[in-house]
Amino acid sequence: MGKPKNIKKQDLISSARKQLLQKGPTQVTLKNVAQAAGVTQGVVYYHFKTKDQLLLSLVEDYLEHLKTEEKRTLKSWLADEMYKAQISSGEMALLFELISLSLHQKEMKNTLGQALRQKVHNTEEWTETDPVTARLITAMLDGLAMQAIFDPTFNEREVYDAAKKKLHLLLGKDE
Repeated sequence: MGKPKNIKKQDLISSARKQLLQKGPTQVTLKNVAQAAGVTQGVVYYHFKTKDQLLLSLVEDYLEHLKTEEKRTLKSWLADEMYKAQISSGEMALLFELISLSLHQKEMKNTLGQALRQKVHNTEEWTETDPVTARLITAMLDGLAMQAIFDPTFNEREVYDAAKKKLHLLLGKDE
């Protein structure tokens, strides 16, 4: 008999993320996550008692990643590194899947709401603006990422160049 696979909680969260993006939320089961990770269901149940627990951990993991990504993205835009500022469509697709799931799960909804408030607060600090302007910047970043996912005619270069100019105007900074 072979040596048991040494797996961490983070490995299972990564497996769940892949399942969610590849197969959609209805196909994310503890059994499918176990199969994709190459472990038994018992290993998954050891770390997560329910699918909701696993998905909540996925939300928390995503939001932790987003904290550093948002700061890098905004700073890149302001430093005129437009292409580094673009949010990957895979990351935004994951966020939209998590938002969809959170509409039906109160704890996930609260966690995402708290993260959104933190995201706006971080934007406010980084740009040294008021809360309303920070919300507008956050909405602009998220809206552009959504368009990049769903609109095949979305011209990244043209739109991000225009958005960068508007952001500089909004912040009162020289290009």
